[in-house]
Amino acid sequence: MREKGIEDIYEKYASKIYKYIYAFSHDYDVAEEILQETFYSAIKNANKFRNESSIYTWLCKIAKNKWKDHLKKNKKIKFISLDEIEISDNTTIEEEVYNNQKINSLNKAILKCNEETKEVLILRLYANLTFKDIGKVFQKTEQWARTTFYRGKLKIKEELKDE
Repeated sequence: MREKGIEDIYEKYASKIYKYIYAFSHDYDVAEEILQETFYSAIKNANKFRNESSIYTWLCKIAKNKWKDHLKKNKKIKFISLDEIEISDNTTIEEEVYNNQKINSLNKAILKCNEETKEVLILRLYANLTFKDIGKVFQKTEQWARTTFYRGKLKIKEELKDE
């Protein structure tokens, strides 16, 4: 990759990859660290990119592997705490807490899914990947990604119904 190309790729995808990682970690610092590791690894291994998927899909795959490495090292997942909630001027604190509780419930329900389903849900909901790209990340079909997402959605609905 040329230097200018790397800058363009970083500018285009960094915030999307950051949001994707943050969806897993719920920790700003961890997401930032993994983001940097992801792009470092991408630059270092640019010659291994075979154009079989989009650059974004390739970066998501690298980020997912960096997240897994992080989990192996730390063996924990952190949820957002009430201290980290930012309240906008347009909402009341009660509304903000309620919204964050809903998000936290959704995140907990996602984490109860099996590993593949959890990753498909996160890639679709937080990283906005297409089903085709999700299939490529897992080296499976687009239909597999759709089916896995749908089943995950049903499981989450069932999980949230009990709350």
